[in-house]
Amino acid sequence: KPPPCNTNNVCPKASLNQMAFFMFSLYLISIGTGGIKPCLEAFGADQFDEEDAQEKKMKSSFFNWWYCGINTGAMLAFTILVYVQDNVNWGLGFGIPTITMSFAFVVFFTGTKYYRHKLPSGSLITRMAKVMVAAFRKRNLQLPNNADMLHAGNNEEFVRVGRQKLVHTNRLRLKTNL
Repeated sequence: KPPPCNTNNVCPKASLNQMAFFMFSLYLISIGTGGIKPCLEAFGADQFDEEDAQEKKMKSSFFNWWYCGINTGAMLAFTILVYVQDNVNWGLGFGIPTITMSFAFVVFFTGTKYYRHKLPSGSLITRMAKVMVAAFRKRNLQLPNNADMLHAGNNEEFVRVGRQKLVHTNRLRLKTNL
């Protein structure tokens, strides 16, 4: 906490240690936020079976409610919590999100035995590298007229290993003149 301002409303600058602590705290928050949001979204998506029509519909609803909750939480933090910190008490302003996060943590871990857990199936970096190499090698190949010819193996093989075929689309086609 920086020292108080003097009677002429001249406020001393924060010390180097205070600025370093402040910047470290900001970076720690950004790393935590960047790490948890995408992981929770993917974990939430894993709770739904794509093969079941009802669960596929529920998955779409999950993402609607997820983003509604994220944006509502941000709106409340930027309005109500700022008001509480400015007009009531800083301790209460930081206590409210701490208590809310603690409650969410307890609810999340209480439901652990009910979650669907999908085991990792190899290294993501290796799979991405294989895709990049294959895409580079096949960059000049012509696509077959029948999109089913693009998949190796049948659907049962994909389901057995916990994967699914991606539906062919021309929307994300890369056109190069290499």
